[in-house]
Amino acid sequence: MQPWTNFLIVVVTIFAAFASASSATAISSDNVTYVAPLIETCPVGSSTCGKIKDKYLVVLREGYEPASHLSYISRTLHVDDPVKEWRMMWHGDGVYSVQGVSADSIDILRRDPGVEEIEEGYWFQMDVVDRCQDPAYSEEERRQCYDASPVDPRETVMHLEDERRASAGASEDDKSETSTFRGEKKEL
Repeated sequence: MQPWTNFLIVVVTIFAAFASASSATAISSDNVTYVAPLIETCPVGSSTCGKIKDKYLVVLREGYEPASHLSYISRTLHVDDPVKEWRMMWHGDGVYSVQGVSADSIDILRRDPGVEEIEEGYWFQMDVVDRCQDPAYSEEERRQCYDASPVDPRETVMHLEDERRASAGASEDDKSETSTFRGEKKEL
């Protein structure tokens, strides 16, 4: 045999080896499933916050249609009406919260390629002074905030649940609630 044919055989053999290795890599990468991160905001054992059982905040990837996501839920989790059954509340483009969803369902939901992340629901303590100094409040609203507070302003924290109970005791004629985060008015 001539030297160039030996060289050609070696080159073809090397090329075939690389081609088979790259196709094996492609097959194994197809087996990898996307899983969106599950964010646990509250550290375990913390006394200033805690997890709310079966409540989550879901963030979709930018440009991912909510209809496609709802279709994924219906198809993979066999939920006829996820908006109703999971008590979905949309908070803007591609962000919603759900209640009454099992951890197993959340694990399956994390595999939707359109889900960017999922955050566990949690409660937290709030600094009364900071809440009453919300820049969205007028001076009069700040004064009313301090007057209505069931906690002495010199104390530094109060539970969000205590605040909800205090606002629930307001008169029935008051049909609006002020968010402690943005000063927005929401109809009850």
